[in-house]
Amino acid sequence: MKRIGEEIEVQTRRNYPYLFRWRGTLYDVRQTYDYWVLQGKWWMNEERRVYFKVFVGGPRYQGTMVLYHTRFTETCVERWVLDQVFD
Repeated sequence: MKRIGEEIEVQTRRNYPYLFRWRGTLYDVRQTYDYWVLQGKWWMNEERRVYFKVFVGGPRYQGTMVLYHTRFTETCVERWVLDQVFD
């Protein structure tokens, strides 16, 4: 497993990722294995992350990755991050 921590562009369907671009390459999400939420102190507006463990296919890699989505309440900024890639 490798930690990546890079921001990615994601297209969603019903709040689940189905397509994303990482380092210029397009990957399609073929299966979502699991998802979970990590929430800090919501009353202090700490970050909330929704993680997705997915199986992806692409020209350079086919396998399991973990992505997460976060939204900062105060600024309304949303972002997707590729967190992990499994060997």
